[in-house]
Amino acid sequence: MSEKQKLVVVKTSIPEDLRNSFKAVCAKDGKNMTDVLFDMIQDYVEERETPPPSSDNKGKGD
Repeated sequence: MSEKQKLVVVKTSIPEDLRNSFKAVCAKDGKNMTDVLFDMIQDYVEERETPPPSSDNKGKGD
C-alpha cells in the first residue's frame, strides 16, 4: 500500500465468530486484519477489472 494514498473507512458487518476466527488466523500468520483485507480486496478487483480495449486493428478486415 502506497504511503501517499488517501485512505477511507469501509464499514461492514460479519458474524462475530467469523471475525474472531479471522483475527486469530491473521495473528497466527503475524499479520493484521487490515492488511489482509486490503490485499484480498486488491486481488479481487485486479482479477475482475476489464482490460482496456486493444488499439490494434486485428479483425478489422486488414
